[in-house]
Amino acid sequence: MVPVKVKSFRESPKILGVANAFSGGVFLAIALMHIMPEQTSSYADPDAVDISDELRDFPMPYLILVGGYTLILVIDRVLFDSHDILEDDHGCDHDQV
Repeated sequence: MVPVKVKSFRESPKILGVANAFSGGVFLAIALMHIMPEQTSSYADPDAVDISDELRDFPMPYLILVGGYTLILVIDRVLFDSHDILEDDHGCDHDQV
C-alpha cells in the first residue's frame, strides 16, 4: 500500500521497478519452495494420482511449472512489448491526461 499512499513512489519508475522485482521474487519463491514440494510428493504417491508407472517416473509437475512460467513470460513480452511498438508507430501518447 506504500506506493498508493506516497506520491514519490508513484512517480519514480526505479522504485516501482524494484518493488515489482521484489514481489515477483516473492511469488517465485512461494512457488518453488512451498507449492512444488507438495505437488511432487502428491504426484509420487501412487494412491493420490491414477497414472501408469511409466508416466510416474517422468517429472510432470516440473514440466507443468516450466511450461506455465514460459507461457506467462511469452504472453507478457508479446502483449506489452507489441503495445509499445504499436504505440510508437502511430504517434499516440497514452500517458497524457
